[in-house]
Amino acid sequence: MFSANKIASALLLLYTVSNGQVSRAGDVARVDPLTKQVRNYQDTAYDFLTALDDFTRTCGVPTGIDLEMPLKQRRLSVDVSRGTVIDVLNAIVAQEPSYKWVKVNGVINVMPEEHENSILDLRIPHLQLANADSSGVHAAIVSLPEVKEWLEQNHLTERTPNYMEIIVGKNRDVMPRVSLDLHDMTLREILNRILKSCRFHSWVVARWGEKNQYLSIGVN
Repeated sequence: MFSANKIASALLLLYTVSNGQVSRAGDVARVDPLTKQVRNYQDTAYDFLTALDDFTRTCGVPTGIDLEMPLKQRRLSVDVSRGTVIDVLNAIVAQEPSYKWVKVNGVINVMPEEHENSILDLRIPHLQLANADSSGVHAAIVSLPEVKEWLEQNHLTERTPNYMEIIVGKNRDVMPRVSLDLHDMTLREILNRILKSCRFHSWVVARWGEKNQYLSIGVN
């Protein structure tokens, strides 16, 4: 079960530029951060969500986090003396057996092993973003009629903590912004595309509340 503060914390994932091995597709060199060598990665996290937060912040890997079911709040310990970013991610996800990670178009997606009827699979006919910061992206998504209908059908209330006004304040002008015109994509594809299109580094979709009745959707 997640509190509003925990969800807000998860949405504040920070980005660190990483170095990795270079592969080539045609004449374009691309860096895969998952191949970055890691030494002495150690973390004792409050829970699974915090461990993923720490991973994204430290390793600088675009990550989508899908938390569709309540998790027990228990400490996780991660210790990778030598390996790659993949080894770190595996060490984290292995401690929550009901979850897995996959790489989708260059974005790591952490999700439940079973995720039937996920809002992330909802197909969106059209979403247009014009110079939108994280608050603008959130507003555009939750205002979609398809999202509103899905929430109503599943008896959920969208409630994403308004952390941006508190944290960003006067620095809003330097925050990432995105302009996209997207057609016939799932919400998961949209969120991944947003991460690949600008300096946003993570998205989080999470259920929380005493009865797991709230849904948060955010990018950072």
